[in-house]
Amino acid sequence: MTASCEGVMSQTKLNEGDLVLLFNNLPYDFSMDLPLSPAAGITVSATPHSLLATPDSDHQPCFVLPGVKLPGSRISNCCLISRISESVPQNIRRDDILFSYLTVLRLLAPAYISAAGQFNYGGEDDPISHMELKNIRSTWQPNPAYHYSGSLLLYGGKLLDRALECLTTGPHRLKYALTMFSHVTNERPRSLCGARSSFFAVKDTELCRDSGRKTWGISVTI
Repeated sequence: MTASCEGVMSQTKLNEGDLVLLFNNLPYDFSMDLPLSPAAGITVSATPHSLLATPDSDHQPCFVLPGVKLPGSRISNCCLISRISESVPQNIRRDDILFSYLTVLRLLAPAYISAAGQFNYGGEDDPISHMELKNIRSTWQPNPAYHYSGSLLLYGGKLLDRALECLTTGPHRLKYALTMFSHVTNERPRSLCGARSSFFAVKDTELCRDSGRKTWGISVTI
């Protein structure tokens, strides 16, 4: 770990209720000091290692960030935080907006991203609460060594605003294209069959969205 990373790590601040998404790999070149705030409800910050450095008998850190206590494990020095003090768009969950941000980052540059798990900061007495294991990895990246720059992370916030607008009020074809890409990027189908299933699930939604009765979907008939 470089000295510059150590300086960045000390800046992580959490308030009770903040949602933290941890990564085995979120490639960043540290061209700008952290934290960065690309959009409302999203902060790119240093991994809160102090919360994870608990006694060996405490297995909570190992659940949300597998391998964190193993010697020589490669752990990302970046995480995403959705701060409880910042509002997010109506009808969008905080974890959904974090993964939507990952989707637009992959649209800008398909770097290798490996999301480990998430938790809510519950204060000093219960720092790692409401844990959820994600274990999601991107399956295709043309340059495995690519790292995001600070300017690109910030630009991702602007693109996120446009993507969220498209998902709510945009043309249907663009909406379903974004949904399909999000499924393939964030739900990691491991085969062409898995990607095809995501596509047909989106098409089912398109065909049946205005129907009040039960209908056969395209994925059933093909």
